[in-house]
Amino acid sequence: MTNNIDILACGYPSLDRIIYINDSPQFHKTTIIKNGDYSRVYMGGCNVNIATILSVLGKTALPLMRVGDDFETSGFKNFLEERNVNLDGIERIKNVNTSGSLLIEDPQGNHITLFYKGAMDSDYKVKIDEMLIKKASYLVITVGEFNYNKRAAELAIKNNIPIIFGMKCDFDAFDHDLLKKIIHNSSIIFMNGSEKIEIEKICELSKIENLFKDSKKLKCAVITHGNKPAEIIYLENDEIKKSSVDIIKTNNVLDTTGAGDAYMAGFIFGFLNGEKYEKCAQIGSTISSFIIEKKGCLENIPDKKRLEKRLTEYYGG
Repeated sequence: MTNNIDILACGYPSLDRIIYINDSPQFHKTTIIKNGDYSRVYMGGCNVNIATILSVLGKTALPLMRVGDDFETSGFKNFLEERNVNLDGIERIKNVNTSGSLLIEDPQGNHITLFYKGAMDSDYKVKIDEMLIKKASYLVITVGEFNYNKRAAELAIKNNIPIIFGMKCDFDAFDHDLLKKIIHNSSIIFMNGSEKIEIEKICELSKIENLFKDSKKLKCAVITHGNKPAEIIYLENDEIKKSSVDIIKTNNVLDTTGAGDAYMAGFIFGFLNGEKYEKCAQIGSTISSFIIEKKGCLENIPDKKRLEKRLTEYYGG
């Protein structure tokens, strides 16, 4: 078992198939698939995306999850190993497949996601190695099976391991009580504009800044707004400060799936390296700009040299 884990990332793995269609699908009507590679499997899942990007960049980042009988035959295991992802946090379940998604997109860019829970279904008992939690510098919690996320959060809180939370308005993965518990025990929270509104409602806040008063652990809140500048709200010398950080705009957008996870991974990479929050956001935007230039969440991860080059070109030295 590995020592000195930078990040444990908890959530659903996903074997993704991306399907482009010619029209909005309807019952009792055939819809034409446009892409010949519709059956190709892309490896993903929020926690897998974050752990893989960080591993490629040299961090010890482990996905915490369950997989099924197809872990090897699908190429998933080999894919992770080729990218230096440590597999110590992965449990294998027999007689079931790994969770997966069908991501369907029409010509207007509207999406339908069909998800199979597989080995991450709530039917299976939660088994998380507490020693892994104890060895981690941070636990990242993303969308995942409710009981699994709950147990991971409880173990992190018990062992004083800081939580980094990727807010998702998925109330199968997080009911209001679990959301409150995770939010009030997180060091960093990532959210978009609509998720910010949900947090304000759930935590009964007049504004998101009040979360810093309610939580003794929160250090930074990151609010993304698509291709508009991200808001960074953070504590510095017990004072709440705000920054706005531009997003890199690229003319080569092919697939935005996984852009948010890439942003999180980049931000966390900068944070682990001791960078200021604004620089962390710049790194997040830079990595995200690479990911959206190819189809699939993990098909265009930059190495450190490519990352630094684009980061400098856009944001300066």
